Amino acid sequence: MKLRPLGEQVVVQKIKPSPTTSGGIHVPDSAADKEDGAYEAVVLSVGSKVDEAVGLKAADVVLVAMYSGSRVNIGGEDIIIVSVDDIMAVVLEGKLR
Repeated sequence: MKLRPLGEQVVVQKIKPSPTTSGGIHVPDSAADKEDGAYEAVVLSVGSKVDEAVGLKAADVVLVAMYSGSRVNIGGEDIIIVSVDDIMAVVLEGKLR
């Protein structure tokens, strides 16, 4: 299902962290759920009032402030609709974890 967010809203999908670290250590689900102040997400779509200067587009990987936005399940997929103000940065290279 495709969504077109209104105004300055952005539809994102949280990127699930890998269950193992780069050093090969397995991270249990209970520890993986404890996140810092942000999480990585992929942009699915942006609202019409998202400023061109912001430069967000579908498929961008972004850092989103923890506990922001509205979480919904549509067609079996968990998505989050956040305000553009809750997006802290665009990830250009690498991964957060």
